[in-house]
Amino acid sequence: SKKIESEIWGLWTTHPTDESLTNLLSDGSFYMSQNNLESAYETFSKTITLDPNWAEAWNKRATVLYLMGKYELSQADINKVLEIVLLFHSHYYLIQIF
Repeated sequence: SKKIESEIWGLWTTHPTDESLTNLLSDGSFYMSQNNLESAYETFSKTITLDPNWAEAWNKRATVLYLMGKYELSQADINKVLEIVLLFHSHYYLIQIF
């Protein structure tokens, strides 16, 4: 089960087309693990600027904002994650129908 969990995290944290964005997300996660929240926030924000449709970048930034005590901003980022995920699933469903 650990192997499956690791594979899922690998898929979720790997950008589908741009390795540099995967690396940025990894850098931000490292900063977060070191409690360098401002650097993590800046890194995730840069990632979002480069690809605003990557839900995991929004999710990571929401986590950092929560840890910083910025709960309303964190919730706004979570709402964006949900918007992206629901939009993707809606389009995927429509493609399957047609």
